[in-house]
Amino acid sequence: MASATLNDAIEKTHDTAANAVAEIQSHSKDLQSDLSGYKDEIVSAVGNAYDSSKKGAQKAMDGAGRAYGVARDYTVDGVKSAARAARSHPVTTIAIAAGIGLLVGSVLMWRRR
Repeated sequence: MASATLNDAIEKTHDTAANAVAEIQSHSKDLQSDLSGYKDEIVSAVGNAYDSSKKGAQKAMDGAGRAYGVARDYTVDGVKSAARAARSHPVTTIAIAAGIGLLVGSVLMWRRR
């Protein structure tokens, strides 16, 4: 009698487990089809994000190129202007250079002490 009850319990447990596995398998197929639908959305979203970041990077590169060009032009103009000023006032230029040299030399000598 005890073995019949034990066999009934084992069989009932087996049936419950088989039903749970069947239910999980059916839900698994539903989830798989849902995820395959989301896959297309995810791929599309990633593609859009890539395109957007590529456009943003291109705009940043263009802006940096323009800023470099402007800075280069100002620098070249400044150097040309300084060269013209040095040629038109050579004595003043030599005096300024000597003064700067004395200043730098005195600071370096003062630091050594």
